Amino acid sequence: MGEPNYPLIFEPIYKERVWGGSRISTLFGRHLPSGNPIGESWEISDRPGDNSRLINGPLAGTSLHTLVERYPQAIFGHAIQYPQRFPILVKIIDAQDVLSVQVHPHEQAAALFGGEPKTEMWYVVDALPESVVYLGLRAGITRDQFEQLLAAGKAAEALYKVTVKPGDIIFIPAGRIHALGRGVVVFEIQQNSDTTYRVYDWGRVGLDGKPRELHLRESLASINFDDVEPGLVQPQPTQLLGWPAALVVDTPYFSVFTVRLGGKDEWSFSIDQCLIVGVVSGRIDVTGNDMTVVRSAGEFVMLPTKVSRVHIHAQHPAELLLTFPKLYC
Repeated sequence: MGEPNYPLIFEPIYKERVWGGSRISTLFGRHLPSGNPIGESWEISDRPGDNSRLINGPLAGTSLHTLVERYPQAIFGHAIQYPQRFPILVKIIDAQDVLSVQVHPHEQAAALFGGEPKTEMWYVVDALPESVVYLGLRAGITRDQFEQLLAAGKAAEALYKVTVKPGDIIFIPAGRIHALGRGVVVFEIQQNSDTTYRVYDWGRVGLDGKPRELHLRESLASINFDDVEPGLVQPQPTQLLGWPAALVVDTPYFSVFTVRLGGKDEWSFSIDQCLIVGVVSGRIDVTGNDMTVVRSAGEFVMLPTKVSRVHIHAQHPAELLLTFPKLYC
């Protein structure tokens, strides 16, 4: 069978959510499972019970977790220590309704409550004209005031609200209280963690007709109450692998860049670390070790280090989101 030395494509894992919708289908031409609304598509996941399955090439049918276990050097390159699981999780999120007000724990809170720390970022793919995200606290809100508003069912009044449009970038470090607003579709890059502490859920019920669980003790221990009106990320122009790019997020867990290609552009480069390419818009051919895959808007491809040399051809003008996972084990 050999090693994973070619562009890897994984089967999406769809998640029903009370706030979900159908725009993963309408925007990207997907055939979604029938039934409840789909809020998330887990594009690259190495979670217990939610393990991405490879669907192309000689290793088709292999789980991502198995690839990481069996071929860590081919995936990540040379390292002193390899992670037990793939270090990041890649999702598409469709918020037909506003998500719960929530926070992800930092390392201290995660250790205290038995969760996993999580830092993440959103790239806004689509949004309604009035769409917003809630991000951090408004200036002047103290912890006491926040707790009073929360007890009164008015937690949203404490949050900083930012209008968003396609192309906007939101960074959510562990400890930042946040909520994705109605009408927003994002690509999400995050640490490999599924720990979310729900602070406030707008008084609604879940898909089972019952109120969803809140995690007030855990949330209050996790929220950074000094995180005031953080705003959107300002991309930093740079060069990436010999091509004009913008650095949008650089964390101990992953680095993310945006790249624009004109129609018929050709981009060749070498890699010495794992790379995930997501297509925001357009259509590209990605070639590595004599295998070519076609990726369109809303699709991702993983390029293991073993691929070494990569060639990307833009069939049409394309915008790409490039993510380099980091081995923070």
